[in-house]
Amino acid sequence: MRRDDRGLPIHGLLAAHPGWSTAPVEVSRAGGQRLRARLDFGASPELMAAFPFAHELELDVTLSPQRLRVRTTVRATGRAPVPVAFGFHPYLRLPGADRREWELSLPSRLELGLDARGIPSGAARRRPAERLALGDRAFDDAFDGIADGAAFTVAGGGRAITVTHEHGYPVAQLFAPAGSPFVCLEPMTAPVDALRSGTGLRRVAPGGAFSACFSIAVRRS
Repeated sequence: MRRDDRGLPIHGLLAAHPGWSTAPVEVSRAGGQRLRARLDFGASPELMAAFPFAHELELDVTLSPQRLRVRTTVRATGRAPVPVAFGFHPYLRLPGADRREWELSLPSRLELGLDARGIPSGAARRRPAERLALGDRAFDDAFDGIADGAAFTVAGGGRAITVTHEHGYPVAQLFAPAGSPFVCLEPMTAPVDALRSGTGLRRVAPGGAFSACFSIAVRRS
């Protein structure tokens, strides 16, 4: 388990985990590609010792000339409901464009109040969709209430990169340290600390399944 600079667990248990099995990459006539991968979480005593909820994970990743789409499915294989708390961290750059000229487009959302550790405090305020200049600003902000189909975009240098929460991701994190040459637009299924607090936490009933999907598209702006 990894910990952040405050000593809190971060980034889950599966970053670079070797237990995934993959099917051969499929190539369509149109030039698209598809990768499917599976992990039997419940078969690993080490993983179950840290998160004692038996389940299988499936990743279905498709790449077309238009977008990259990532679909994740959780199947509950044990006798206990499985809490759903996962997310992704797309690190995005705009080569050849000065960060101070990048523009962010954010959808309607709830901005979550955070304590000194970055844990939601329980306060929140509704923010309308907006555009803002990244400039020299820094972000490590948490949002809830993201509608299916809502999109986050970073644009600059004649390009725009859009992360769309297609379904199943009502939460997002915006991460852009001061002076960093990247922006993270992170789709999440539950707020930070949901496994402890239970706030916004969904569960998969035994024998059931849950699926969430996001996509990343690049276009000229």
